[in-house]
Amino acid sequence: MKKVIIAFLLSNAAFAHASNSFDNIRFGVQGTQVKSNSFGSYFGERYNPSESKDLGGFYFSGSLDFGNNLYTSIDLTSVTRASTDLDNHFIGLGHHHDFGFNSFYVTAGANKVKTVRHHSSNQESKFNEVALGFEAGAKFQLSSFYAIQPQYRISFFDKGEMHDYRLNNEIMLTDLFSLEASVGYNKFRDAEQFNWQGGVKFSF
Repeated sequence: MKKVIIAFLLSNAAFAHASNSFDNIRFGVQGTQVKSNSFGSYFGERYNPSESKDLGGFYFSGSLDFGNNLYTSIDLTSVTRASTDLDNHFIGLGHHHDFGFNSFYVTAGANKVKTVRHHSSNQESKFNEVALGFEAGAKFQLSSFYAIQPQYRISFFDKGEMHDYRLNNEIMLTDLFSLEASVGYNKFRDAEQFNWQGGVKFSF
């Protein structure tokens, strides 16, 4: 019985370590709903539909720990619908503070947002800017196999600030492999979008 308990505790510790690791890659599918009268914040009057639009695509993110609680991270999302594309990319350097199997982290980096509308006249409307961005978040181990990760990012574009909120849920199947699902909200000027993601995470 003692051996079983020790093995169980070691297994739980390994799973928790996987959730808290800053050495990982994550990828999957993303769905986005852009609310009515939102695209005008990017394209002006050239394209600003009065109804909501649904877009679909993918996400890819990852981080690499350098030691001394320093890491680099990348977060790429790309969604599309017919003649409209929306890309949001962030890369940065950060620092994490661990307590038990939980951690707080902050990241500073570059946020690139590119939106393109292809018009029927073979013309395009574009928004393509790079801004300074800051992230803050936390990883909380709520049970042996389940963790959550709330995160906030603010980016300072020429036309205004972009605010991005995300809550990620992670279910650890092994010490290296997890399933994840997240919900998010993005606000830029008058533009609002709601995001959901579903995918996998590999820790190493």
